[in-house]
Amino acid sequence: MKKVLLILIASLVVLSACLNSETNTTINADGSGKMTAMIDFSELMKMMASSNKNQGEDFVLDTTINMRTFSDTAKSISAYHKSLIRDMQFKLLMDVRDVEKLKFHVTIISPFKTLDDFNALNELMRDKEFDAIFDKAMEMPDLSGQNKEDDGSSKESDNIFASVFPAFYKCVYSKKSIVCKTDTAKYRETIEGLKKMDMDINGEMEGKMLEAAVFTNTLNLPRNPGKITGDSWKKGKTDRELVQSGNYLDLYKNPGKYEYSIQY
Repeated sequence: MKKVLLILIASLVVLSACLNSETNTTINADGSGKMTAMIDFSELMKMMASSNKNQGEDFVLDTTINMRTFSDTAKSISAYHKSLIRDMQFKLLMDVRDVEKLKFHVTIISPFKTLDDFNALNELMRDKEFDAIFDKAMEMPDLSGQNKEDDGSSKESDNIFASVFPAFYKCVYSKKSIVCKTDTAKYRETIEGLKKMDMDINGEMEGKMLEAAVFTNTLNLPRNPGKITGDSWKKGKTDRELVQSGNYLDLYKNPGKYEYSIQY
């Protein structure tokens, strides 16, 4: 099973568009809340299964991994950062019994006590230090080829959640507003990084893959939203729920389209 996981995650570097992601963030009146992020690798699994028909495995895995065990012993992050992810959980669902219905979902569930904590958590989850802890929690070898016991502080990030929390957006949550803007320097850095992996967002094949990869973000506020700038958020199922959706091709080509501010 570990071999299958490693191949799938490593393949994400090349086939990063073969995924869908969903986040759901709830903010309470006192600033506490919970964030859930799920990445669906099912299509990637189906592609790999179809090209490796003789290497299929028949199993189901549905498990929860508590982050506390790994965060408390991590050497590469501060005590404060450890406190942010101590109550985090990873949920892993893998079902390969039926090729047509293959499932591979990786979900993070993370409560937060304050919005300052949530801002710090969002920054941390983009970093290579978080990626190193995630790899350890999943009991995977270091994908960069270093010794598994290395703390990960010197390696480049292969963080699979970078697609859910793009580094080129700077979002700040407060008790009355949420503001999200593009960091131009980090955006350029991200595009250059894609080019180094031979992914050209203007290429025909890459364009089709990125356009097929979609994201949905749901936000539950403690009260009805007021003024909203930007057109990416729409009303959800309740007056306090907002939903943002799109595809990764549009996200990479038009980052300004997903900038916003929400007053509440």
